[in-house]
Amino acid sequence: MDKYPMKWYKFIIYVQLFLTALLNLGSAVSYFTGNQYRGNVDAVYATFPGMKTLDTLMGVASIAVAVFGVIVRQKLAGFKKEGPRWYLILFGVSAVASVLYLIAGSNITGINLMDSSSVSSIAVSIVMIVVNKSYFDKRQELFVN
Repeated sequence: MDKYPMKWYKFIIYVQLFLTALLNLGSAVSYFTGNQYRGNVDAVYATFPGMKTLDTLMGVASIAVAVFGVIVRQKLAGFKKEGPRWYLILFGVSAVASVLYLIAGSNITGINLMDSSSVSSIAVSIVMIVVNKSYFDKRQELFVN
């Protein structure tokens, strides 16, 4: 185990995946309640009724990602063989869900929702997949359970 440093791994299993789960649960609440519209939820849903359905679907997806994050944490903490792959899938699922939400929301509203913040967030997810793939490939022999 001393062959490669494991500080990033420890951060992932003790901090990042728990925060990911909590943030996704918070996002789910926001999607279900319409909090992201800052008090204008009734006006948004009256003008764009499809957004209510999209937000509900994203709320469910956010809960699923939160649960998946906890499962991934357990796989990584137990040095399960599939743990690193599932971790990368978690990033991929999050990025795809974000892209689909932006595309669907743009189609429903007729407003381009893809802003620089959204693009940056998706780009960070892609970079994290690449970096973490390399990180876990180097430590592959540790994940054998």
